[in-house]
Amino acid sequence: MDWRRLLTRIVFGDWFRNDEISTQIAELRKKAEFGDPQAQYELGNCYHNGTNVPENPEAAVRWWQRAANLGHKDAATMLKFSAENTPSAKFFQFLGGRHRD
Repeated sequence: MDWRRLLTRIVFGDWFRNDEISTQIAELRKKAEFGDPQAQYELGNCYHNGTNVPENPEAAVRWWQRAANLGHKDAATMLKFSAENTPSAKFFQFLGGRHRD
């Protein structure tokens, strides 16, 4: 890191860093919208975890679905995980477990 960039970070603090993050998310979104399955998967993870974007499970599932449709295996795994952990799925798993006695 050059001294000017370091000085800017010291003076402007998180404001400068947040601007960099916004740029990175915009670039990731652009790649995802153009059909890059890895970018779609990563953007889904950002929305799932609330990393540098507001947490939005529905958006996460939409991006994972797009990536999975293009053959991204990790995105397919996340879709399965998210489907198994919805409140209704947990309720039916609970009911299913009760009737196994």
